[in-house]
Amino acid sequence: MEKLKDSTIQTIGVWGLGGVGKTTLAKQVAKEVEESKMFVTVVMATATVNPDVRRIQGELADQLGLIFEQETETGRANRLWQRINQEKSILIIIDDIWGEFELQAIGVLFGDGHKGSKLLLTSRSYDVLKREMGIQVGYRLEVLEEDEAWSLLEEMAGDTVKDPNVQPIAIEVVKKCAGLPVLIATVAKALKDEKLYVWKDALKQLERFDNEGVHEKVYSALELSYNHLKGQEMKSLFLLIALHGEPFVNKYDLLIISVGLGLFKNVNTLEDARNRLDKLTKDLKASCLLIENQKECVQIHDLVRDSGSSIAERDQLFHIGFESESKEWSRKDIFENFRGLFLSVRHQSYLPERLECPQLQVFALNCQEDHLIISYSFFEVMIEVKVLCLYKMTLMLSPPLVLHGLKSLVALYLYECTLEDIAIVGEFTNLEILSVRRSDLKQLPHEIGRLRRLKMLDLYSCNSLEVIPPRVISNLIGLEELDMEGSFSNWEVEGCNNASLSELNEMPNLRSLSIQIPYSMTLLTGMNFSFFEKLQRFKIEMGLRSDTRSIYDYFSRRRYGYSSMLTLEFCKLESQIRMLVEKVEYLDLYEVEGVKNFFYDLNAKGFSQLVTLNVSKNADTEYIVNSEISNHPVHAFPILNEMHLTNLNNLVHICHGPFTEESFCKLRYVTVSNCVRLKNVWSASMRRVIQQIVKISVSSCKSMEEIVSLGREAENLDPVLGDIIEFTQLQTLVMWDVPALISFCSMKRSSSTSQGIDSQSLFSHKVLFPELDALEIGGIDNLRNVWDHQITSNSFFKLKSIKISGCAKLVAIFPNNLIRNFPSLEILKVENCSSVEDIFDLREQHDELTHANVVGISCHLKYFHLHGLPKLKHMWNGDSQKVLGIFQDLRSVKVEKCENLNYIFPAYLAKCLLQLEELEIISCEVTEIVAEDEGSSEAIRFHFPQVKRITVKNLPKLKSFYSGVMDTLECPMIRKLHVSDVRNEILDFSFQEGDAQQQSSRRKLFLLVEKVIGPNLESLCLGGKTAYDFVFE
Repeated sequence: MEKLKDSTIQTIGVWGLGGVGKTTLAKQVAKEVEESKMFVTVVMATATVNPDVRRIQGELADQLGLIFEQETETGRANRLWQRINQEKSILIIIDDIWGEFELQAIGVLFGDGHKGSKLLLTSRSYDVLKREMGIQVGYRLEVLEEDEAWSLLEEMAGDTVKDPNVQPIAIEVVKKCAGLPVLIATVAKALKDEKLYVWKDALKQLERFDNEGVHEKVYSALELSYNHLKGQEMKSLFLLIALHGEPFVNKYDLLIISVGLGLFKNVNTLEDARNRLDKLTKDLKASCLLIENQKECVQIHDLVRDSGSSIAERDQLFHIGFESESKEWSRKDIFENFRGLFLSVRHQSYLPERLECPQLQVFALNCQEDHLIISYSFFEVMIEVKVLCLYKMTLMLSPPLVLHGLKSLVALYLYECTLEDIAIVGEFTNLEILSVRRSDLKQLPHEIGRLRRLKMLDLYSCNSLEVIPPRVISNLIGLEELDMEGSFSNWEVEGCNNASLSELNEMPNLRSLSIQIPYSMTLLTGMNFSFFEKLQRFKIEMGLRSDTRSIYDYFSRRRYGYSSMLTLEFCKLESQIRMLVEKVEYLDLYEVEGVKNFFYDLNAKGFSQLVTLNVSKNADTEYIVNSEISNHPVHAFPILNEMHLTNLNNLVHICHGPFTEESFCKLRYVTVSNCVRLKNVWSASMRRVIQQIVKISVSSCKSMEEIVSLGREAENLDPVLGDIIEFTQLQTLVMWDVPALISFCSMKRSSSTSQGIDSQSLFSHKVLFPELDALEIGGIDNLRNVWDHQITSNSFFKLKSIKISGCAKLVAIFPNNLIRNFPSLEILKVENCSSVEDIFDLREQHDELTHANVVGISCHLKYFHLHGLPKLKHMWNGDSQKVLGIFQDLRSVKVEKCENLNYIFPAYLAKCLLQLEELEIISCEVTEIVAEDEGSSEAIRFHFPQVKRITVKNLPKLKSFYSGVMDTLECPMIRKLHVSDVRNEILDFSFQEGDAQQQSSRRKLFLLVEKVIGPNLESLCLGGKTAYDFVFE
């Protein structure tokens, strides 16, 4: 962690044996860095032995909230690089590097382009990290000592190891695990709560490899865990995951292969199979054979994966790596008895004429070449194949000789393939799963309608699909899942040339549906959506699509993994549409007509399943919930987690009237934007609800007066809660472009007079935010006081970041020593506040603050940025000891367009800025950077050991760096120095040694070249003629 703080180091490596805990360490570092706010952003991706550039780019992009529009890897790399450069500081972790790894190909570029970045790399090899990746410092992660290994086993194996009979055996068992945490964990889980004889048997198995190397011991320990798995289903699934050869395996792929091979017993439907898959992966995680990961993927440690592949090889299931040579294909003895092949092909453009695998049941081929040729007889002998998975291939299946013999096929998965004609698929009458995800397919052939046993038809993201002949879909009477998201949308009424929506009513077994429907009442005629009642999963988009919204919403929904989603765009509210709402988890309404009272107009039953609600541009909407029309409290949105309201021009109230205690009880995130009639977000009736909110963002609401309105309750507060309102969960608060805002939460009835508005603070001392981390305030026209002068350190105890912008009447940010009540503040940005005169007023107020308690409770500001403050007179004003207590940890100071400011730092502070890394002063009227201390006459040495960037631009009145007597100015670590548009004499480097008068003048110059410009300088920009001459000198 200390090296991450070291500004001279950008690249750090961690290396050690597989299973020693490198990934765990990297994740722990990421967690601690995020919690400590050492870096603004932390992202992590896994490389693996065969790095997939697109996957790694996708992992990093997802964590950065980036959506790629580029198709090529180079285009994505450029976009990722641009996004990374937007971060103030970022830690990028690349785990599991095996060889040369082109960071530039991913989009990770360091150097002068982004000084706030650091890179943490892990590998099994120090040589890879040092020679290939060029790390500056590396750490070897050693195996656990015996006592550490025993502690881990004891923790994970339970009370059994405390048995005096078991304990000696357990001690020997843990010794056989070679000190590798991953082995200890898996063995411990396998033997947890087992009898003595089981421990003895396990030790006997492990002793077989006493004289072998670590690899053999690893294999032995993991085989032991494998053997203790309960049931053949779990064992088969584990081997299936290991055979994929990647750290992340999509559950979707596992589902297809498992169903195709019939791995799950007593499972009749795909939903049952999916549930069984989830249960088994959960059990494998509990056995420490899988790693906890995101919902749609499972993750496996490379050591566990390799051992699993070895076990699979022994059992006649084999995986060949990425570099398969053509000469291996011709060896009949290698492939003849295999039941499963998982191949990834590189560096060859053709496959053999025929693959002799008469017993093969599953064949998966991942093609890394653009043009791989398959002969017509390649599959001829594979008569027993049940599962065929082809990735990223160009297939010309007409004439249909290539796949002609695959009569036993149960699952066919063609991912990102170019398909000219798949009519041959109609001959596979045993087929239960057909997936052509992301493939280039223009027409679904009539022959598909013959597949009466088909349970899944997946056309996801086949964006070139234009034609589905009538009656093809309805003929698939066994279909349980139909996915057409991002695909076909040319639905017709009667189905003359294309499929009609009415066909969905003829599919009795349909349980999962993803479709897009262009809004048309003609299309909806005759549609009773009777099939909808049986759906367990659905994603339905209805209406004309907005490309930018669709991209955003797609990624949002995929990330959260909703099982039921409905998006309505440019629609009228009709009875057919209302039927769809009751079961949704994710609901998005965009320009939907006829919704005045959202709750009653759509679903008065309460939206019992709704988790996320987005409502935008609904011109008729006046209320989300108006319970005044009911005779009893309304039960509404009991599990709603997110609510986003945008561009609702007639919205008067979000919630109005009485509600049950269960209403909104799970709500955590609220966004309100461009709702011009809305005067408050929450009323008194929702007071208990708002105390659980984690994030509130309110922007561009011209009539907003309060975020929380207590109304008459402000005069008679709830005696149970007392006269203090505490927002116990709120972490992020944004109030932007709300010109009429008077108060966040008024503790007294608002006065209609301007005097009442002017005297009121945005935050009352009776409103507490104990968990608030980030605060953004902007565009509040009448704001004169942000904080009540009676606030205490309990009010904003954890607040780390404040941004204030566009508040024209605001005069001071922290008057009256109020800064003492913000002990965690690290980031302060104040922009475009035309009346601000002081930032920090630290002058004594009736001896209220002693030096001792300043040092004890004051904040330690790190980032201090000011922009567009024309009346600013003082950045800090008051006792020097108070100033030092708050500002000596500054790392970044930026001041721009502050025309009334005379200087930046007082000398006593400048001497103590040992952590300062960046200084930027632009377009100000300052005459000096550092002001002389009153009564000081000694020559001062200014030493800034961490400064890397100095930018001084457009300072027409600047006379000197320091007006007093200066000994030296030293910046030994400076990398970028940019000085332009200043007086010529500031850049005069022509002084020579020996002239006393000139030496005296020289001490006042801004640049002392021999000290400021050091060996680390990478960029030098000096404006003006004199500087130009200096370069030639």
